[in-house]
Amino acid sequence: MPDESQNVEPKPEIDDDVVLKIMLLITTGETIDTTMMPEELRLRVRRLLARTAGIKEPPMPDGENEVIPEPKESLMNILEYRFRDHHERHRDIWWPDVKKSLAAHPEKLMVLKKMEEDGGEPDILMVNGGPFVFCDYSREIPRGRRGVGYRKAVDRASALGAELMDEYQYRLLHEQGVFDRFCSCWLKTSEDMLADGEALQGDGKREANIRRIRLGNDRGWGDHDGWRAVVRVPKVN
Repeated sequence: MPDESQNVEPKPEIDDDVVLKIMLLITTGETIDTTMMPEELRLRVRRLLARTAGIKEPPMPDGENEVIPEPKESLMNILEYRFRDHHERHRDIWWPDVKKSLAAHPEKLMVLKKMEEDGGEPDILMVNGGPFVFCDYSREIPRGRRGVGYRKAVDRASALGAELMDEYQYRLLHEQGVFDRFCSCWLKTSEDMLADGEALQGDGKREANIRRIRLGNDRGWGDHDGWRAVVRVPKVN
């Protein structure tokens, strides 16, 4: 008789990025039918949601369609998950200190919420003399932030309650990974350089490749020209 065990398909490996993407969908208000997921993936998502929401997970009846509710403090959960998942970015910073500071400045949390909704994947870049400095960690500039010139980028960042990255921050970002291989990022530029009709722009084609760009007469900019947001959260002791 043929060996039936040879016909059993191997279980697919569950990528951590897949779990995180599902978490982000759920915690931003999407309704997910987990019955369509592989069992292992469903269990991992349920356990992670239960742990981040601080609740005891109830058993799931066999065959019952399950809709995962949005956990409380969903944005804070996303930020904590990303913070802990990328501890190498901020080894000397403790999450309880960050959470306390965010809770004391809800207006900054709202800015981070908009950055998250844009697809910026905000996380802490540095601590600059006290404030926690958050920035967009998405591999490429979020699509909603592209196709603009320098002045428009400054205006949009201000409307968001944030600011553009500066040259130092952009170089620091590129020390932690590969970013903007297909986009060009406007960087905070001095008034003197702007008076000369130029602005700073960087990309990741060769590490942190930063150059001066002639602004011209408000010409149209390509879909690859955009900006990354930075927001400073005052530290609460």
